[in-house]
Amino acid sequence: MNGEPTTAGAELGGDAEALLLVLHRADEPIGARVARRLLEEAGRELSEASVSRVLAKLDAAGMTESVGRKGRVLTDVGRRFTTSSLLSRHRHEQFTRALDLRSVQEVLDWLRARRALETEIARLAAERAHQTEIDALEAALADHERQLDRGADPTPAGMHFHQLIIGAAKSPLFEALTGSLYTPALAPVERALDVITGGRGTIGHSPAEHAVILAAIKDHDPDAASEAMHSHLDRLIKEVEEFSVSSMASMLPNLLTVLAGA
Repeated sequence: MNGEPTTAGAELGGDAEALLLVLHRADEPIGARVARRLLEEAGRELSEASVSRVLAKLDAAGMTESVGRKGRVLTDVGRRFTTSSLLSRHRHEQFTRALDLRSVQEVLDWLRARRALETEIARLAAERAHQTEIDALEAALADHERQLDRGADPTPAGMHFHQLIIGAAKSPLFEALTGSLYTPALAPVERALDVITGGRGTIGHSPAEHAVILAAIKDHDPDAASEAMHSHLDRLIKEVEEFSVSSMASMLPNLLTVLAGA
């Protein structure tokens, strides 16, 4: 069957989608017995009769077809559907699980990933930023300083500054890569960083470091911008590393839970 998937593709259900992924990974036709075992290994338990019923449903939807008595394979339609829809969803779920940060080590990994990406992003921003983007960065920095002076929550302004630099880099690739590191779900982690640095008396260091990054971007000095961003994130990493060996480290999961509900 060479047509496109019908609306049935969106109504297959979890068992059918799991079975499509099993077939997608297979190098040869798969029968109901083997499919049941592979599904069980993936954490989904179905009887062989249930697998057969799901396969019949997939046949009717044009997603799979029988190869004699050897078993089923994906049709072109089924393969396209699995690649474009199910695998994308699977990757999204993996990202969601990976970014559900609960331990100090996970927060450190997140900061190290940011350091690797944002160091290069700052370099590109220094090369590519227009005056309007520099003006927006100056306004964001001023807002960050103002929130700290007022004793208000500085986290949104600090995050906004970093996001503006990502936009100024004008790189769809880097924007996509960093998009997963700046989701709303990670706002509690950003706030936890401010709690950690606030407890150490260093929360006011970030605006000063942002000012150095901004000055390098205004001067269109890629090396200085990259170095300033690396230094800024490196300082945060070292502070969290020191926090990780303190008596307060065990409180981080509870803190993240509280901040997520705030």
